[in-house]
Amino acid sequence: MTVWVGEDVYLELVRRYGVRGLSKGVDNLLRETLFGAGNALTVKATSGLSEKPIVEESEKTTSGVNEKAITVQPPSPPAPVEQKVEAPSEAEAPPAAPAKGGPTPRQLALIESLLRQLGDDWGTVREVLLLDKGVEAPEDYGQLSGETLDRVIKTLKEWAKHPAAGEIKDARLRAQKLFEQGVNVGLPESARDVLRYHLVKLELAEAGALKPRK
Repeated sequence: MTVWVGEDVYLELVRRYGVRGLSKGVDNLLRETLFGAGNALTVKATSGLSEKPIVEESEKTTSGVNEKAITVQPPSPPAPVEQKVEAPSEAEAPPAAPAKGGPTPRQLALIESLLRQLGDDWGTVREVLLLDKGVEAPEDYGQLSGETLDRVIKTLKEWAKHPAAGEIKDARLRAQKLFEQGVNVGLPESARDVLRYHLVKLELAEAGALKPRK
């Protein structure tokens, strides 16, 4: 930016600020004019800009009056700062996601709870699943896919329901006949513990498809 001033103004600027301080003085005067006296001397130390603008001087004569030109070049913009992005350490790395399609912790906890309700281990339950529903399950139910495990859980929930009192009475008579033949279906002694799962086992035993452990 070039500002032309009269020689008397120029001499006054030099008198106030000196030749070396002329640049800063002009800068402060411009700031005061633009932003007000309160911000005239405000300098942001962290702005990344040069502290002093570059001032060049020239002279001309107009109508017999000497004038001085003060050319003020704005400070150069700051150089871009390269930011280094560090990869997270092993301690900060997020845990690995479970395999796609595998069982969730909620599914595993639910099936464990249902097995306790049925009162049988997974080995017997998987055998009943195969004979009654045609569902082939591995020895470890944790190896089932999430979709298959949903089907298994749905079946076990149905089996965990309590049958009617009449159904339990009839089941006891049928179970007694099998017991006399040397086949124990493991029907619970307490009526409140008898579930539809036990009726399914009874039907399979009657059909000769399931040989319950003695």
